[in-house]
Amino acid sequence: MKVVPVRSVRFAKLVESYGHPSSKTLWVDPQSDPELKKAVKQNRVLTVAQSNTGTKKDIGLIGFFPEKRGAFLLFPKELAYSPGTKVIGIKWDMIVEAAPQDPVNWKRLSQKAAKPSLKAAAPPAVPDPVKPAQKRASTPAPKPLLNFQVVLEISARQEIAAQVEADTPKEARSKAAALEPVPNWGKAEIIYKIKKITQTR
Repeated sequence: MKVVPVRSVRFAKLVESYGHPSSKTLWVDPQSDPELKKAVKQNRVLTVAQSNTGTKKDIGLIGFFPEKRGAFLLFPKELAYSPGTKVIGIKWDMIVEAAPQDPVNWKRLSQKAAKPSLKAAAPPAVPDPVKPAQKRASTPAPKPLLNFQVVLEISARQEIAAQVEADTPKEARSKAAALEPVPNWGKAEIIYKIKKITQTR
């Protein structure tokens, strides 16, 4: 791909030419992340050095610069700009949410949730027709079944390991509480619990 020799480019132009980027969270060492390594090799990474002040605007650099301690955006297409090119006019509302690698199989989940429901009763047997000139004792009508409403509680639980830098365990706990990791629902533990059973008829 031919590289465009410019010193800076606007974020909106990148989105128009190469698609909407998605945010990348570094939960593991970058060398152990195949998705990130592939994006770096294909020049699809944008590093955004976020400002802590309200007046200074965020500035991006094309390429992967972990020492900037900012946000990392992955574009769907290769960027025709050399690493280090400045990107201005960052618009966070133009960033899309990355799809989970292991999406939840909702069809299978609904089938599991239906397991605790009551089984339908078998239809009553139909008696043989009474032959002429023979008397047969009457069969009592089957007792109707009752209806119940069952309330199920379905919850998901997952443990996610995150790396934070801190001087004390207390500071590490505080920083970890501020993180907003994206859960991998496909690997979460699904728990089913019957909360309430109410007779409706």
